[in-house]
Amino acid sequence: IRMGETIAVTGPTGSGKTTLANLLLRFYDVSSGDIFVDGKNIKQWNLESLRTQTGYVPQDVILFSDTLRNNISFGLKESVGNIHEVEEASTIAAIIKDIKTFKNEFETVIGERGISLSGGQKQRISIARALIKKPQMLLLDDCLSAVDTVTEETILRNLKTSLQGKTTLIFSHRISTIKYAPQSRAIL
Repeated sequence: IRMGETIAVTGPTGSGKTTLANLLLRFYDVSSGDIFVDGKNIKQWNLESLRTQTGYVPQDVILFSDTLRNNISFGLKESVGNIHEVEEASTIAAIIKDIKTFKNEFETVIGERGISLSGGQKQRISIARALIKKPQMLLLDDCLSAVDTVTEETILRNLKTSLQGKTTLIFSHRISTIKYAPQSRAIL
């Protein structure tokens, strides 16, 4: 995968899509073969540096009993992102309209694991969290499964515009999700 490309990785449930994402983040290392990032073996990368430059949106969203702003800002070096950054990431993730309907907007406290939110809202907050970091590489692991097709299309169109020049890997079993990637790889 060349720098700046958007690639879709597809295959049925259990085929290894999430495993590939985990290997790219070095949650564990390959037992054979090598993975290179920017021409350097991934095992030689400093973990903090690799993960700081990578935005990851997992299948299973993890949210905290805290404000929406703090949930989106999680992972930034500063403790809380400024409201402009939070709104920008939320707009790209197509969650801002939902947030604006809450009484306290970005200062709304959500329950543990986002109990007060729908599955699609949780996924979009997780996308905003990954985007606020302005990553060089973005990994989207089946993270649009709980959104409707219109919202999915909006998010993917926004990502295509905002992530130009960034390396993006979209892992999904849904054809509607991978159609925005100019190239795809099938895992069988």
